[in-house]
Amino acid sequence: MTPTPGSELLNTRSAAPPETSRRSLSCSRSCSSSLKAVHPDPPSSIAKSLLHCRFRSSLSSSNPLHLSRDVAAQADCLLLRSPRDVLIMDECGYMFFKDRTGDTFRWKGENVSTTEVEGTLSRLLDMKDVVVYGVEVPGAEGKGGMAAIADPSHTCDLEKFGKDMEKVLPPYARPVFLRLLAQVDKTGTYKFQKTEMRREGFNPREVTDKLYFLEPSRGRYVELSEELYSSILAGKQKL
Repeated sequence: MTPTPGSELLNTRSAAPPETSRRSLSCSRSCSSSLKAVHPDPPSSIAKSLLHCRFRSSLSSSNPLHLSRDVAAQADCLLLRSPRDVLIMDECGYMFFKDRTGDTFRWKGENVSTTEVEGTLSRLLDMKDVVVYGVEVPGAEGKGGMAAIADPSHTCDLEKFGKDMEKVLPPYARPVFLRLLAQVDKTGTYKFQKTEMRREGFNPREVTDKLYFLEPSRGRYVELSEELYSSILAGKQKL
């Protein structure tokens, strides 16, 4: 008997799902029930339950889950989708990923790629070494951008630099603070060391290098004095 047009599609839809689909569906259901069952338990129990489920998307074998223990307190457990992703659970049982610890930060509602900004600023400065990172600013949402520039000969023209930067970077990606230093420390594999500079931030009492602040009304960098620093901490200075 000749099948009517579209019958193949009907047969395909009505047919029983393949074994792989049934396994995936069963896995998803068991994962959901496991989450409900362990809801009152600590995050480590939820993490263990999730490990029994292998999704084909972000939880595939190419991107496995990792468990990190004793991070913030003794016997705690953090679920890592990758070594740079942290999943935490609040007191209501909701789970969410924290900000990545990689080379990005969020400022003025936008994600800023430090690698892209570093490359752009380095080209503007005749290929000087530039390190970009986010620093905590009290009272501000996200992290303000800060650029450490290797300027051993003190030839950096900040007036020209500010004007050129406006042409190639959006406002949210422009570094709020600058740090001019003799050289930028690197690792054995020639990667910039940002940890210590990120910790020191833009505090002129801790940093002996020249610090500058991007004055928003003028769009130019001005020297960051202790008075201006105190004004920023108090929330009196617009960023």
